[in-house]
Amino acid sequence: RIKRGGPVYFIMTNTQVRKRKKSQPASQNATDPAPKSSKGQKQSKVKTYAGNRINRGFAYLFERDDASYLAVFRILWGSIMAYEAYTYTLGDFGKMYGSFYSALFNFKYYGFEWCVVPSDPLHMKALIVFQLILGLFITIGFFYRTSSLLFFLAFSYMYLLEQAMYLNHFYLVCVLSLMMVILPCNCLFSVDAYLWPDRVYSPTCPKWCLIFVKIELAVVYTYAGICKVNEDWLRGEPLRAWLSGRQNTPLIGWLLVKESTAYFMSYAGVIYDLIIAELLFWRKTLPLGVMLSLFFHCANKVVFNIGIFPWMMIASTTFYFTPDWPRRVYAAITKKEFVPVETKSFSETAPRKLSVLEWLTIAVLVVFLVHQVATPLRLHTYPGTVGWNEYGHQFSWRMKLRTKKCDATGMAYNPDLHHAYQFPLEQFLNRRQYRKMASRPDMIIQFAHNMADLFNEKAQAQYPNATSGVEIYIESWCELNARPYQQFTNNTHNLAAAEKWASPYPWVTEIQPLTEEEKKNYPWNWEWNFNWLKGKDRLPVVKREDMERRARQMKQNAATKWSDWLLRRDPLVDFEVVDGAHK
Repeated sequence: RIKRGGPVYFIMTNTQVRKRKKSQPASQNATDPAPKSSKGQKQSKVKTYAGNRINRGFAYLFERDDASYLAVFRILWGSIMAYEAYTYTLGDFGKMYGSFYSALFNFKYYGFEWCVVPSDPLHMKALIVFQLILGLFITIGFFYRTSSLLFFLAFSYMYLLEQAMYLNHFYLVCVLSLMMVILPCNCLFSVDAYLWPDRVYSPTCPKWCLIFVKIELAVVYTYAGICKVNEDWLRGEPLRAWLSGRQNTPLIGWLLVKESTAYFMSYAGVIYDLIIAELLFWRKTLPLGVMLSLFFHCANKVVFNIGIFPWMMIASTTFYFTPDWPRRVYAAITKKEFVPVETKSFSETAPRKLSVLEWLTIAVLVVFLVHQVATPLRLHTYPGTVGWNEYGHQFSWRMKLRTKKCDATGMAYNPDLHHAYQFPLEQFLNRRQYRKMASRPDMIIQFAHNMADLFNEKAQAQYPNATSGVEIYIESWCELNARPYQQFTNNTHNLAAAEKWASPYPWVTEIQPLTEEEKKNYPWNWEWNFNWLKGKDRLPVVKREDMERRARQMKQNAATKWSDWLLRRDPLVDFEVVDGAHK
């Protein structure tokens, strides 16, 4: 201690400081801020804590918060899911028959080959009606957790029946449905809370519920934005191709077909996806984020009609409001006094020892979120351009990134019979399956194996002495985002002998790099002649008859190449070409 003319100074080493802090009781580590007044009334002192941020963070996850936001989202979510199931019942279940019963076989996902379409359509109809009822049960909160679990299982099962039905928003439905199972969305405004108030009713819920959903939505938005930063999106594709035929859209068709609109929507879309999570997270920018979200998703619904996805994302935007917003709105409408529930901020949360159940909850949440973050990264382990070869495209939030127009034809060759048969794929697939299969290697190899089994079965029935297996060859040509039409598969590779689920596949070609002419579509390479001011920025229109003519020419050329190649291999071969259409 040193005294110099008045004040007394204490000089202690760092070790002495730490020892003194440890010797003080825990309550002395808390700091009491000065009381603040509001509208002339004194507020009570609020105890805050410093240090030990990790332990306090874990404890903060289980502090209580207003639960009314969960109830409102449950009502919105259940209504949207019930509507989605209802769409399958329209037209005497026409959507169901078109999706699952209009082709010779269905394409599977890796590991889920056991998911098969019920042979009796009545069973599938019952499953769809069951989902509709479960959606209504979720809406009213009746046996909520059981209904949510059954809906997740039923929807996921139907989703896994046909790979050609893959859509990012269907995958999002599966993810959010699983999350709904563990969220206590029935604690308020539900039949469960009315029937079993002692066990279910609660005006509050743990804070981890809101944090959990916000992180998942941020993952979806962020990956969607990152994926858009690619050489095609930055030159206005595929929006230039999609908008070129939108001149008949009511009121705004004249605007959509302008080239400047395609570039504006491309760059606005990538900026929106990259920043919207941050805008919604912070209270000061929340109103701007909400307005942008409403405009973005409503515009997508009007222009592209992408099913229930816009309504799902608009409903999920409510998670970014204050948790008590439904009760605040109700109090404002009814002119009643609003009484907030007791809750604590992070600085007011004291560190404590967590229970085994709380640690288990944290472990489940961490595993779930790590899986969601890691799964989209797997595409970087594959070579080539993912938009072309499709490796890692699914389950990676690569939404509305490409237009890929493909044409394909197949050939079966039996060495024992010296017979080759070029068959139209349209005879065995519905339109959606054909469009998807021709561009996806996993589906092409499945189709080849299924066709080999079919032809081998018929060959054995007609020619019992034929022992060699039928060889299957598929030739596919694709156009990706207005790039040149080019060969997608090696047409001399026997796919019946190739291994399934072994990507990257050696028989898939690599896309050609952008030409100098295509690179001129980047906005920074424009010769800024302001054609848009003169009204001369009309998007070029691709005519359907030109595409059909191109497909016919490709198949004729494939037949010629195959016949020449087979004649060199087997001079006795009898080559047959059959035309056909979707059946």
